[in-house]
Order: sequence, then C-alpha cells, then structure tokens
Amino acid sequence: MSVDDYALNLEETLDALLESPQVFDLADLIDEFTPKTRGRNREHPSWLWVIYLTLISVEESSRAVERTMKMLWVRRRLAAAYKEHDLSLEAGLKLVPPMTRGQYSWLRDRLAATPGFWVEATRRFGETAAAMAKAIGICDDPSAGYTNPPLSSCLIGDGKTLAALSKYTVNGEVLKTGEIKLRRFDADARYYTNGADEVVFGHHFALMSARNGHPNETIITGLDSVRSGEGGEAATSVRLAKQAKQRLDALAVLYDNAMRGIHVDDLYGVGLVTVAPVAAKVRASKSTKRVPKDTPAGTATITTPTGTTYEVPIHAIDGRPYLVDVTQNGKRVLVELDEKKIEHRPRKKGGSTFYGVLKAPSGATIRIRYDTTDEDRANGFNRAENVRPFPPGTDRYKRLYNYRPTAESMNAQLERSLGPWHRAHSYTREHVELDVLGFALLNNAKAAYRHWLRTGQADAA
Repeated sequence: MSVDDYALNLEETLDALLESPQVFDLADLIDEFTPKTRGRNREHPSWLWVIYLTLISVEESSRAVERTMKMLWVRRRLAAAYKEHDLSLEAGLKLVPPMTRGQYSWLRDRLAATPGFWVEATRRFGETAAAMAKAIGICDDPSAGYTNPPLSSCLIGDGKTLAALSKYTVNGEVLKTGEIKLRRFDADARYYTNGADEVVFGHHFALMSARNGHPNETIITGLDSVRSGEGGEAATSVRLAKQAKQRLDALAVLYDNAMRGIHVDDLYGVGLVTVAPVAAKVRASKSTKRVPKDTPAGTATITTPTGTTYEVPIHAIDGRPYLVDVTQNGKRVLVELDEKKIEHRPRKKGGSTFYGVLKAPSGATIRIRYDTTDEDRANGFNRAENVRPFPPGTDRYKRLYNYRPTAESMNAQLERSLGPWHRAHSYTREHVELDVLGFALLNNAKAAYRHWLRTGQADAA
C-alpha cells in the first residue's frame, strides 16, 4: 500500500506535528504575546499547547485530547521533544506531565482576548506555510507560464461556514407556557448563505491552499475569518491570494463564481489570473434555464497573415470572446477564436496588464485585453467580468478547474474535524479562529510528513 492510500495514525500524526516548523513558530509568537508578569511559571511550554490545539481536530473534542495526553507512549514521545526544544529541563526526564483541559483553556482564553494576536498569527502562518509549500514542490517551476500554468502554480480557494456551537440565535427561548428560558448562544455568529443556497448560522472563513499534484499534499497558504463590512468572502480571499503571491510564485487562482469582475481585476494587478465560472445573467432554477452573459466587448486589434492591422468588434458570451463577422447578405455571425497564448506585462508604476493572443479560422491573429481599462470604466463595461483568459467550457479551463474540488475536500475535512454534530468547538469568533488555525496547522504538518514519507526524506532524517 502506498503512502497516499492510508490515513496517518495517531503516532504518525504526532510525529508530523513535532516535525512541523509552524508549530514552534506559533509557540514563539505565543511567548511574545504572553510574557510572564507575576505568579508562578506555566507548567508546560507553549509548543505543547499548540500540539493540544491541533489534536482537537483529530480527537474532535478537548476532553478526548486530555485523555490522549495521559497515554504513556504519548508522554514518552513528548519527553523526547522536551529534551530537543527545552534545554532547561533535566536531561533525565522520562515522562511529561500531561496537559489538562483547564490548562489548555486558560491559555486559549488569554490568547483570544489578546489584541493583535490573530492578525500576527495569520501573518506568521502564511510565511511559514509558503516555506513548507516550496519544500514539497509547490510553485517551484520557473519555466511555468500563464498560458498553461501547472497545477502546482495555482492557488485554490473557497469559503466555509462553521455552524455555531449553540443552535440558539438569542439568549432567551420563549416556552409554550410563556416563560422565558435563558439559553447560551454565540453573539458573534451571523447568518450566511453557502454555495448550495443553504442558510447557516455560524462563523464564516476563507481558506486559500495550493497542492503539488500528489494526493493529500495540499498546503493551506492562508486563512482568515470573514468579517462584516470588509467586502465579504471574495474580498477576503483576494487579500489572502495577494499575500500568497508575495511569498510564492503563483500564477492563477481557482475559485467558484463568488469571484466577480472587481475581484478578478484586482488579482490581475498583482499578476494572478482567475480560473472561475462567470456568473449567469439569469440563474438556473426549477422553472428557468440558465442564461449566460452576452455582451459586446469593444474592439480588438487583428493582424492578417500579410501583416495588415485593423480594429474589429468583439462579442463575449459567458466569458468567451468571439469575432463579430458579417456575411454577404448582411447577417451577423460570431466566429470562435482559439487562444494561442496569454501575455503578462508588468507596469512601470506597479500593477500588471494581461493580453490574449487569439487565432481566427482565417489564420489572422487577434490581440485582446483582459484587465479593465479606464476607458472601459468610463463606458460602464466590466471587462474583467465578461472577458476571461480561461473561459468556461474550454479545454484549458477544464484542465485546471477540475482540481477546484480540492477546496471542497478541504472544507469537508474541516467539517469532519468538528465531530458528529458538525458544530464549532467554541463560542465567540476569537475562539473559533484559534480552532480553525489548529486545523490548518494539522493539515500542513500532515501534508509535509506525507511528502517526506513518499520521497524517503523521513527515513533519511
């Protein structure tokens, strides 16, 4: 059986966490944000708290992790890690005192109430995740181009709503007798509509990831909670993609149709093309068929085989550009164009410009722009929304977008880590953010460990 065909057991998972640089980087950050002021020292180092946090996504509850921490083999394995990472401890330490649920909760509550910790934690997480991604072969192809980018040069994103721990949306329930019974509820939770048009009461998150083409070797490159008043899920994902682009040589972003023209154009500016469906003019329903967007797309420059150039009208249907031609009897026809390549031109004052070089059946070459220009804005034309470099339905689109379910798979894993009730482990947004961060740390550690097993690096170490 290959490494890709089985799930890591608890011992392998613990080894993966203890080999992950993200675990100890977050521990260092915790020490910076929680300096000792008075009272006795904490009984356990910060990295053990991070291990506890990540194992909640394995055991599905903090109470189960507390039982795991008491296991003899776990305490012996952690004792070896103590000697490696805490030189102040006695060299003869055989067993580690198990961390209790109360000790874990105390530090969790302190971090959740510490201003600025989440922002700095997600920033450091993104930096270390980028280093881990490069180490397992993600975004490491210098010859990759925008015309046919490899999967390893693509970012894959999606949003996920975690149902609130309590089903109650207010702190009181009116019984049939008229009595008001107080109920515990999550005041930070909100109503969100997911991709299946289901309304969920909970906490919404955006996740950005990348993979190297091998099963279960997907690295989460960034995550953040979606807050009201900050543009929604797509705007949060754009910010995560921009941050990942600064750290990785990514070329494209795979997303669903939550990415609209304003977001696609924003990503063009940092050198990222978007592979996503185009929102329909009329959505499909039980009584109506889907009607794609159909709009004039201005003009483009055409170059004939003899070298003559002139402007021709372009029409776009569902993101795909067509050449508008007129027959001898005056009938207008749309001519399909085959894309030869995508050109990326960095601007001197910052930003990027994208052009498509397409070929007509006659052999003529047509050059069309993809990012929205000032002239387009003045004319009210959303070019980035209506003209796409990877139009839905084309072979180039299908080759990449077939891997977009990687994000759905990541969401399903996050859902399973919540336990059989599929509800968040904690109340308040700050606490749920820490839980999701623990899941992301666990995922990246396991992905790197699987890569090491597959390539034999773990045996060499």
